[in-house]
Amino acid sequence: MSNKLQVVNNRIGHQMRLIGFYLLESHLKGVYIIMVGKRIKQLRQEHKMTQQDFASLLNLNGSAISLYENGKRMPEYDIIIKIANHFNVTVDWLLGRIEERDLVKLEKDYIPKELLNVGVEYLKLAKEMENKSIPPEDIRKIISAINALKKD
Repeated sequence: MSNKLQVVNNRIGHQMRLIGFYLLESHLKGVYIIMVGKRIKQLRQEHKMTQQDFASLLNLNGSAISLYENGKRMPEYDIIIKIANHFNVTVDWLLGRIEERDLVKLEKDYIPKELLNVGVEYLKLAKEMENKSIPPEDIRKIISAINALKKD
């Protein structure tokens, strides 16, 4: 293969990779647009709000909410942040990246010193146990049983 032909092939290959990345990026944006719309509609309906009520909350017009909910437009970043903050959900949940929607806010001044280094997963587990009404003494029994099994 001549050098000129190889250069042309390299350029075409590079352009095809760029097109591929563009299509993938466009697809992902489309997925996020649809998911954000679904999540906005879900929040709005859970709080028994009209599109106009929701729009007023965000200083937008009602048609913007309709466009979001129907996957026709992606909200600007600051709007996504406002929604997440107002409804106490994570941006990741709004984007459809995770299913856990509750935002756990920790104020460092109010956390006991011994809990400062506890990971988020442990805190989520504690919240899950609380939601399922599993008393702490039962958790301690389970931990004791696990420790006993480890000794054997």
